[in-house]
Amino acid sequence: MPVFRTSLAACALLTAVAVGACARKPPRAAVHPDAPFVARLEAADALVRAGCFDCLFAAYREFNSLRTQPRWQEIATPRAWKAAALLSMRERELGFADPVFAVLARELSTQVTGLVMPASEALSLVESLPGRNGAERRLFEEWNSWTVRGTTRPAPDVIARLAPVADEDPLSAYVWLSANCAYGTGTAEVRREAGLERLIAWRETPLIAFKAATCGDIDTSALGRLVQTDSRFVEANYFLGVASLNRGRRDEGIERLLAADAWHARWPLVTWLIGGAFLELEEFDQAILFLDRTLAIHPDVPDALLGKGRALASIGLFAESIVPLDRMIELGQWYPGDSRYWRAFDELQLGRYDAAWDDIERAEQLLVNAAVPKLAGIIAYKQGRFDVARERLQESRSRQSGDCETGLYLGLVLSELRTWSPAADVLKEAASCLDATGPRLAAEIVLERTSDDPPERQARRIARLESQIAEVRRMLVNAWFNTGVACFNLSRKDEARAFAERVLDDAALGPQARELLDRLK
Repeated sequence: MPVFRTSLAACALLTAVAVGACARKPPRAAVHPDAPFVARLEAADALVRAGCFDCLFAAYREFNSLRTQPRWQEIATPRAWKAAALLSMRERELGFADPVFAVLARELSTQVTGLVMPASEALSLVESLPGRNGAERRLFEEWNSWTVRGTTRPAPDVIARLAPVADEDPLSAYVWLSANCAYGTGTAEVRREAGLERLIAWRETPLIAFKAATCGDIDTSALGRLVQTDSRFVEANYFLGVASLNRGRRDEGIERLLAADAWHARWPLVTWLIGGAFLELEEFDQAILFLDRTLAIHPDVPDALLGKGRALASIGLFAESIVPLDRMIELGQWYPGDSRYWRAFDELQLGRYDAAWDDIERAEQLLVNAAVPKLAGIIAYKQGRFDVARERLQESRSRQSGDCETGLYLGLVLSELRTWSPAADVLKEAASCLDATGPRLAAEIVLERTSDDPPERQARRIARLESQIAEVRRMLVNAWFNTGVACFNLSRKDEARAFAERVLDDAALGPQARELLDRLK
């Protein structure tokens, strides 16, 4: 009996301990086996709402991983397809070289069913929407020699079918807003607001905010806020860089575009824009570097070929400059006048006067400006066809009267034609023009030394300006001497003597000036 009582006591004690333990720390609830998958799905959905390219990519990878689980395949596969379709649209908007997600979205569309709009039809609508407007869009969508895909305007009835479900999911919302931006009426702001009006659930998400900020015009303020809130929007640097270039802030634009380039290396649209900006800044070596990177991906981009030809000519590599211009002329469709002009310029420098004349004649049929007849006149002068040279140079002067070099060459041509009185007048005018140019270039050097430009750029610009001053000085001496000759032949001896004396210290024309002075005694 005592044993029995002891056992009861022990049991009572154990029960009390157990109850006390439960009161202090309740047992864990059982974890539902689906909870980890639900958490992963929700995290991936949040990445889609976040909307940056890297966010969408991470979401796609997670959805794609989840759909390998049989019980999650039906839920995850449509999400993977929509993430891939969104990424394919972003690829087009950014102008990536490799349309990876367009292929993946097309493959996944065959595995998606039960949608309001069939996946294949929705994807066709996605692929019909244009990327960017303006020069960037043309660069990557209209050159059939290497374009990723053409674009066609989606049928109005397809857009109408999308309208009732525009706010159903992220892809529908993004496509709806994109279609309104591309094909709506009114200003960019009107089109944007018309598209956003239906998007109640998705309007405030960063995904849609990003699209709205790049709808037609680029809303730099909205993009700036997105980047400040979420630094993962690295692709915003592209749009911000384009906006800066459009506003003439080239250094700022280059800085933004270089950040985009560092994020995604195979991005020919970005390298083309950077190369063009460096070309405008006369940073020719850098321009060639980035234009070459563009051409390494797409060898026949006309803007890059022409830009490279111009850059090479500008640093004196005339034979090398002809190579991309030859390809431009072979393509035959884009900038035929510009390519002929620059090839004629190169051929002139190389002494190939007949080839240069053939090219400049073709350029004259396609371009109307002062530069083309000026170059034609110089080529004709080098060929000894002075009547033709006079006609072309006079035409150039009628279009741009203040070009000192054109005046000098016209004066030389008139001298060769022995029309001394107009020759003297034109040469004196050219001399005055050149005499005023030297101090102006010297003032630019002073300003450059006090500018905020990087030291390397300052040094290059100063060297270039100093070279221009030396060239102006050479032309000025030539104008003085030939004015003296013209005055001599007009028996205006005092004027001839005054101009010849200005040339006495010149190494090239000094001896001839002394000879002229001897004849004036």
